[in-house]
Amino acid sequence: MEVKYPEINVKLVGSDGIAYVMLGRFTAPMTSAGCTPAQVKAFLDDATSRGYDNVLQTCMRYVSVE
Repeated sequence: MEVKYPEINVKLVGSDGIAYVMLGRFTAPMTSAGCTPAQVKAFLDDATSRGYDNVLQTCMRYVSVE
């Protein structure tokens, strides 16, 4: 699987598993790394388009996950 923004690393292990909390843990580093609001919105739209499993899969497609 090719990661869209491999230079952005997010630690997923130890998070509480709530989808909206996880999304916040991913959008903040994306913004800090220079992603535009449109890029962050595309990530959020993709992640929230389906269920919980899609949130996890989308996170792993967009950034490097530890």
